[in-house]
Amino acid sequence: MSEGESIPAANAPKKSSRAQTRRLPRNVGVFSVNFCRNAQCRLFGIAPDPYRRTGQSPSPGNQPHGKITGAGDDRSFFCPACGLAHAIKSNHAIAEEYSRLSDLYRRTKRETCPNAVCGNHRLPIGLMPSAYRLFGKTAKGDARYQCKACRKTFSIGLPTRRHKKTDKTGAIMRGLVNKMAMSRLCETAQVTFPHIHSKIDFLFNQCLAFAGEREARLHQCFDGKEPFFSTDAQTILVNWPIKNRRGTVPLLHMATVHKSSQFVVAATIDYDPDVDPDELEKAMDAAGDFARPRSMRRFARLWPASEYRASVVKRLPHIFTREDLAAGGKYELPGRGSRVRGDIFHYAHMMLVRKLVGRSYRVANFCVDAESGLANAIAALLVDEVKAGKVNIAEISFSKGLTNDERAALAVEGRKRYREELKRFAAEIAQIQVEYPDIEDEEALAVHILRLTCGPGPQPARGKMLATIGLDWPYHSKAEPEKTIRLKTDIGLMDWDGLAKFMTRASIHPVDAYFNLARRRIAGFERGLPTASNRQRIWHAYSFYNPEMVPKLATILRFYHNYMLPRGKEKATPAMKLGLARGIVYERDLFGFG
Repeated sequence: MSEGESIPAANAPKKSSRAQTRRLPRNVGVFSVNFCRNAQCRLFGIAPDPYRRTGQSPSPGNQPHGKITGAGDDRSFFCPACGLAHAIKSNHAIAEEYSRLSDLYRRTKRETCPNAVCGNHRLPIGLMPSAYRLFGKTAKGDARYQCKACRKTFSIGLPTRRHKKTDKTGAIMRGLVNKMAMSRLCETAQVTFPHIHSKIDFLFNQCLAFAGEREARLHQCFDGKEPFFSTDAQTILVNWPIKNRRGTVPLLHMATVHKSSQFVVAATIDYDPDVDPDELEKAMDAAGDFARPRSMRRFARLWPASEYRASVVKRLPHIFTREDLAAGGKYELPGRGSRVRGDIFHYAHMMLVRKLVGRSYRVANFCVDAESGLANAIAALLVDEVKAGKVNIAEISFSKGLTNDERAALAVEGRKRYREELKRFAAEIAQIQVEYPDIEDEEALAVHILRLTCGPGPQPARGKMLATIGLDWPYHSKAEPEKTIRLKTDIGLMDWDGLAKFMTRASIHPVDAYFNLARRRIAGFERGLPTASNRQRIWHAYSFYNPEMVPKLATILRFYHNYMLPRGKEKATPAMKLGLARGIVYERDLFGFG
């Protein structure tokens, strides 16, 4: 039954029954994100009535009705309590994308029957050894097994057993994460382009397998703690495939970073290499999806070719025109595979983070870029935790267009003001530290600022003010000058000291620092430099031509950063700081894993 199809009313007599038409997408089990996502609202997290009620009985008493307005991508639910509009999302699409991302993150090297039509194809030897029998050894001594169901044989050995020139693998990996272009890698390692690509595939799979095994216990690192996480996205450009029509295709690289250890919890790309956009278009046409609002479609996760083409032409009119597309022949954007819809990708990324982080923390604190819309996604996915005061969510904004000298001057001004106000409010700080003995000077000063800003009024007024207007942090830093913090989840469960501790730590600098590292270390992630003379028609010299390279290099860099790159005076990797590793993971450990 399709999303917009009418169904009989459950308890109505057959003769007088009226068809009920859905106005909201179906849930996936009990999973849904279509409700009021405003944590300050009394209807936060309460599912509205999913059916149209025109000329029928009113909504059940436990379900708010509210209005649905807009069409296509712009359909929104207006909460009848707070009046805020919430874009309607496809629950099915979010669940599908989360499944894709989580499958990647828990990928392990499990040997199964290679016959795709065999019943044992998805049954690993480790889980069901009785389904296989030993069948001798290969010429190199690797164990050979036979599937008892279809009699197909296969061997199990080191991950490197089918790789030629294995002595080059380490040099290739080091070159990839040290901004060496593919052509230079071929030259220095004396290998071919196909060999480089085969090594990238090998490294990608090894990084996924090693990290998947190790990070199955990542949630234990946060037991009883109050971790801070920062999330944002950067744009990675892939070269447009028609050279005489120069331009680029954007892919989103989203990352979530743990603040104190700098461990990258997740780094994902809004690109699915396994779905052809033209085949997707045919399936959507057959399902009648183009006649439905996007949130009600069967295939709502990905961009179909025609809509993606129109979107790119609309957003980049100075680079691509419809004549460009006609002259270029077959439209191949992003070249291979399909791009995931941005909002679906955001929700799925945060679902993955929720899974990896677990729920045994004392309080989890999420800081996101104010322009990303991620705060609503996190609130929708963690309703119970927000209501219990176990999750805080803040949007961070700051001045991003400043020069280095301007940011440095603001940082000097911020440090000067901080020292001056420590002296000016010394008496108030001392009194606050009597009231809250466990807080530091900076936190006590933050309590004073918050009380001056919010006033001593009731908590609901404070929560609404911090969620909408926010707090302008007066002590500028070079990384985040003129910062504003909008705390979306102050529902009266935090005292002034807890609120001050959050405000002094709230930042998205950890994820921004990781993105800067990504641009410095991966040649294909380098930002281009548009100029007025060429009307932005830039052919990015180091950008990848194949979009499949972006998620692979993002995965390799994440592993290298987390497990192999020691930083700071203590020369420890983020995994060591977090407790996931006792020491540096060496190349031999990665290459031989499994």
